[in-house]
Amino acid sequence: MIFGTLAIFFNVLSIMGFCVLFIIFTLSIIVRWKSERLSQYSVLSRRRVLWFIALSPWFFGGLAAITVILSGSHYSPLPQSFDLLHWHHAQEFAFNSWHGLSILALVTYTSFLIIRKVYSLIINCRQIKLLQAVAERDSNGFYQLEADAATAFTAGYLTPRCYITTALLSQLNSKEYTIVQLHEKEHVRRADPLMKWFFQLLMAFFPKLISVQLNQSMLLVMEQGADLAVSDKISDKLLIAETLLKVRRLAERPFKGSLNPNAVCHYGYDNIEERISYLLTKRPAKVFPIITFICASVSISIFCALTADIFHHTIEYTLSH
Repeated sequence: MIFGTLAIFFNVLSIMGFCVLFIIFTLSIIVRWKSERLSQYSVLSRRRVLWFIALSPWFFGGLAAITVILSGSHYSPLPQSFDLLHWHHAQEFAFNSWHGLSILALVTYTSFLIIRKVYSLIINCRQIKLLQAVAERDSNGFYQLEADAATAFTAGYLTPRCYITTALLSQLNSKEYTIVQLHEKEHVRRADPLMKWFFQLLMAFFPKLISVQLNQSMLLVMEQGADLAVSDKISDKLLIAETLLKVRRLAERPFKGSLNPNAVCHYGYDNIEERISYLLTKRPAKVFPIITFICASVSISIFCALTADIFHHTIEYTLSH
């Protein structure tokens, strides 16, 4: 049995873990049954919603933990709020119980996922350095690669760079090359390779089916966002679509070598049909009601803070009978 400040820390950690799991479970159900509605919204709205889904378990888990901490201090805006939380053993924590084992399992699994993703990040960084060593920078800031695969992509985390193979460059005219440049430079501006890795890290905590679905949605949003950035500078959307389709026909496969496909943003390889349709279709895109979504999630975090102790005591009562 642990007493005092350390026990409070572990109890608060358990509340945060309970909230994280509950929100992941709730969001997974919503995504599973309502994901088709996401396509009705604009690229910017979809990007915000996807990031909100990825970050909300941790943000509101922390909010639930802060709610409990404040309730036990004189900074609490609500008198007697600590009694409202029903947390009667805040300064006691038993490691030799299901409670302690659940915390240990949660911390171990979280550490495993983070270490695995960081390890892949390090490996990808090394591979990108090797890629840069054999590439030649042209006057447009693109790095040219001698390769038979016709493709263009953006790679790199802290300093992303645009790459194009000689096989693709030799088959593009000046206007098409400009379109590819603008597209890839938008990925650089948004640091999409790093954002892609971070989003995949957050998605690793969701069920695999939901994780794959949301990762694909984010990949589509990134590509559509880069396509729209090109259309802001080149008014001929048909030419943009034709260039995209041409590169897709030439790119029978992405540039592989020793580079992990998850570490790059390919120009003409992912979600081609959806990108062309979104680019050419004139329709008003809805704006997602993000305020309503935030209010609902805050309510969930408060609910978790209020019911965590009841949930724990329910399990303890069940196991003791």
